[in-house]
Amino acid sequence: MMMHSHVPVRIFCNAEFLRVDEFWDVDIPTFPNLIHMELSLRSNDQWKSVFDILNHCPQLQTFVIENVFWSTDTGSGIWPDTHVVVPECFSSQLRKCVFIDFTGRECEMRFVKFVMQNSTLLRTMAIFSKPDLIHEETHEMLKELASCPRSSAACELLFM
Repeated sequence: MMMHSHVPVRIFCNAEFLRVDEFWDVDIPTFPNLIHMELSLRSNDQWKSVFDILNHCPQLQTFVIENVFWSTDTGSGIWPDTHVVVPECFSSQLRKCVFIDFTGRECEMRFVKFVMQNSTLLRTMAIFSKPDLIHEETHEMLKELASCPRSSAACELLFM
């Protein structure tokens, strides 16, 4: 039996590790101790919320985002309308970013490029593509991402 409940996110504000499987527009508290976060992206229009969450995690060192968006829609997704503020953790803490079930949608490509261009201490950008992608598609995505400028000279791009 699966139960769905709305747990006040504020009770987790002192956590060091956090996995969020579902989220809605909520009043996001600051997570001053959070160093590792795993976040499931369940909709192609949640990118603004992803940045809202990241902007409340100043000490984040590892960020794992999993695309569990099941639609076969290959649309671009909804990128935030306004200028995206670079989260504080990008310039001071983030060392590793992992993207699971990457499909190559425009919004996903923009997110990965944004992370690499703005994370000064990033060591690893790991991308795990959806297994049903065609080899030529993944090769083109890798080529485009590999040519993206990076803020961190130590950043290694892993595409699997």
